[in-house]
Amino acid sequence: MNNYQQDCSTEDKIKIWLEEYKSLTSDIQSRVVLQQTLMNYLLLVVSASAVIISSILKEQMYNEYREGMQIFLMFLPMLFSFFVWRHANHDLNIIDKVSYINKVIRPNLVILTGDANLIGWDRYLEKKRQERRKYGILILFSGEHSFHILFSFISLVAAIIAFIDGPGEMRLFKTLPEFFSFSLVDLMLAADVVLFIFTIHLKIKIGYAYSTTVNESSDIWC
Repeated sequence: MNNYQQDCSTEDKIKIWLEEYKSLTSDIQSRVVLQQTLMNYLLLVVSASAVIISSILKEQMYNEYREGMQIFLMFLPMLFSFFVWRHANHDLNIIDKVSYINKVIRPNLVILTGDANLIGWDRYLEKKRQERRKYGILILFSGEHSFHILFSFISLVAAIIAFIDGPGEMRLFKTLPEFFSFSLVDLMLAADVVLFIFTIHLKIKIGYAYSTTVNESSDIWC
């Protein structure tokens, strides 16, 4: 009778842990879908921006809309940084859940079932990712993470070019409005550069966290 109760207790524990595992993996999948949706929106913004810029240049209206174009190009890096942050926020949430699965759920299931090969997909995937380096350096730039950084970098370069090529009269400070207009452009460019640096730093830390999370040793408890 005691053995039967113990077996039932073990079986119930396994069911509870598996339900929690399924819930977490479902949330991880939803986060991945949200990241893909963000990528679609990012491509939409890139396409719309390219159409606007090319239309102005094609119609030779650059001089007429010079100041507006400058502000627009200063704003784009901030917008792209926002996309990176939202993508990174989902990454951090996924990392937390993967860490919990590896450090808590999997060890408990190993104890309860006696099978050490349970839930090993994350570690297997990380191993395969490391092996992808044999395909050359281009494979490192094939992921959506690289596209986020690429668009941020291109927009920052465009903002710097727009700042250098900005209206000369803005730098003469003839009137108070012109002074504030120049200060706004200055601040926007400074913000673009700072945000880009923090974005790169954030992506590097997230990449490192992904690599270490699935390989961390766990204290098996039950």
